[in-house]
Amino acid sequence: MYAVLALLAGVLLGFWNTISKKFSSHYPELQMVLWDAIAGALVGVIGFLIVKESLPTLQLSTSWIWLVVYSVSQVATVGLVIYGFKHLEAQVASLIMPIEIIFASLFGYLIFGETLTVSTIFGGCCIALAAFLPYMRPLLGKVRLQRLKV
Repeated sequence: MYAVLALLAGVLLGFWNTISKKFSSHYPELQMVLWDAIAGALVGVIGFLIVKESLPTLQLSTSWIWLVVYSVSQVATVGLVIYGFKHLEAQVASLIMPIEIIFASLFGYLIFGETLTVSTIFGGCCIALAAFLPYMRPLLGKVRLQRLKV
């Protein structure tokens, strides 16, 4: 069930990132971030109601401070994603986006002492290779031109 939900999340994220490219030339990034935040809040409230989750008490606590930090980082992240998709082809930007998995794995290893398996390292190498492939062709063309000049 969790793999299906993760797959669905990937499909919806890819759809949102691609469709944001269509609208980002007509609307400012902040307005696009607002739409994303409203949609995320609606999904969160629905999930909150379904599983009957409890909220931390409304007082200044570390829980609320970290919720604010998370919210600010999400606003910045979504804004940067929209800005990036505005200036890149959707296919190239979608190849770059999974790099976050590599950073999450590295931070998990460095901060929490999680182990990196061979399959994790192999998958990270495949993601990095896919992210760099669109930029390899122009580089290879420059190398060929330099060889011809020599």
